[in-house]
Formats: sequence, C-alpha cells, structure tokens
Amino acid sequence: MFQKPNKHKRLKQAASLRTARERGLAVGSVIDVGVQRGTSALIEVFPDKPHLLFEPVAEFLPDIARAYRHIDHDLFELALSDVDGEGFLQSGSHSGGGVTHAWVSSRGTPIRLARLDTIVGSSSRAGPYLLKIDVDGADAPAKIIDGAVAIMPSVSCIVSEMVAERFLDLAGRIERHGFVLWDIVEGSYYDDVFYQCDAVFIRRDLIAANPGLKPFSMASFDQRKWWSSCD
Repeated sequence: MFQKPNKHKRLKQAASLRTARERGLAVGSVIDVGVQRGTSALIEVFPDKPHLLFEPVAEFLPDIARAYRHIDHDLFELALSDVDGEGFLQSGSHSGGGVTHAWVSSRGTPIRLARLDTIVGSSSRAGPYLLKIDVDGADAPAKIIDGAVAIMPSVSCIVSEMVAERFLDLAGRIERHGFVLWDIVEGSYYDDVFYQCDAVFIRRDLIAANPGLKPFSMASFDQRKWWSSCD
C-alpha cells in the first residue's frame, strides 16, 4: 500500500508484548502454560513480574530452574485441562534426542490434571494476568481456556500458539470471553504452507479505554505511521 522500509521488527513475540506493555497493557502476573525449558520472550518483557509456570515434563525442570533463577516464580508440575483429576502424559522427539513435545493421553506417565482457575484461585499472585498457552495436543488449548472461565475477567492478555486447522475455533473461544485479536507473530510454515503462529489477544474493554492500544483512525490517519511486513 505505502512503500516504506520495515524497521520495526514486530514479527517476534517479545517485540509485540513490549509494545503492548509500553502502551499501557496492565500485567500483574504472568501465567505461562507450557514452559518447556523457558519462555524467553516473557522473561525479557516481564522480568519484574511473578511468573506462574506450568510444565508437566520432568526432563525440562532443571532448565527451568536455571532460566528463572532471577525471576520470582511458582512452578506447577502438572497439566492443565478443563477438569481437576488424574491423567497420563505421552512424550516424543522429532529428532530422536531429548523430549521435544508432550501431550495428555489415555496412556503414558501418570500426571495430575487441573483447571487453571482452580490453581490461580488458590494462589496469592495478583492480576491482571497475562496468559500464555503453548502446548501439544489438538484439543489441549481449548480445554485450557474452558478450564480458566472463573479467572477470565482478571486476564488482560492471552498469547496462544494457534495451529492453522484449529485457529478459528480457538480464536472464537477466546473472543467469547471478551478478547479481540491484537497481533499475529512468529508464523511457521511447512513445505511453504502455513502451519502455525502465535496470536496475541487483549481484552476488548481495555482497548476501548486506551487509544494507544488501537491507534488507527481514518479521521486522523498518518501515512508516516503505516508500515507493512511485506515492505
């Protein structure tokens, strides 16, 4: 549309969240579901906030301890779902080395399952919460959202990995809790076909109250503020 060099580098999760924070997005605590060995973007942008970390794979725990040694955090060695109970965890590797992905299944290693609103409801960590979801399993992200209903009014931002075939369903579930899509970053492709990305959602009422989070206006359009990732 308007040819201009893209110097903003807004295609990374950290850059997107830094912009949101600088423009007034309130975050009291970070909820990180699917930490694996550590979420560098959340550590970088919110080093001064407590992190509630959810990771059921024991192999990742030593790396988590190192990554968060300077971060105030609580670690929960369980898998989040839409029920409180027991389940099983299967894991695998794309390269034949250590664990690269794990998912709740009907068999495998016994693990505790919990609803997010059960855990956060008994926590002393204060909101507003930034909720990040990056987990394996086709229906796992939807179950996590469904298990967080009671705390959704206290969530200001959701960052979720979105696989193409489930994008619309998951986005719809999040939108029904009062959120709107704010950014899409870190798109991934397989054989030149879109596979997944990270999507950032912010509460609709927070955007309405803060013009800095949604500055576009036809009445005051400034061409100098326009840029495209294709430039």
